[in-house]
Amino acid sequence: MVNSSFRRVSLTNRPHLNPLNKQYGALSDEIRHAGDLGNIVADQNDEKNAWRVSDECLNGGYELNKATRNARARIGCSIIGIQLAV
Repeated sequence: MVNSSFRRVSLTNRPHLNPLNKQYGALSDEIRHAGDLGNIVADQNDEKNAWRVSDECLNGGYELNKATRNARARIGCSIIGIQLAV
C-alpha cells in the first residue's frame, strides 16, 4: 500500500539518493549519486531494464546538469531498497 504523503510528493522535483554527497555522474563513473540509475523502461512483458543516455549528455556543458540533470517532468516515482542476505 502506498501512503498518501508519498503519493503527494513523489512527482515533485525532490533530491534522490545521494548518501555520500557526491556530484552527478554517468552510470560508469566512480563518482556519482547512488540514485543516478539512468532511465528505467518496461517492455510489453513488464520487464524492467535500466539504460542511460550518453556521457556527454550526463556530464556535458549544460549549466543545469549539476543541479537537476536537465530533468524533465516526472511521470513516476518509486522507493528502491536493499535486501540483505539472510
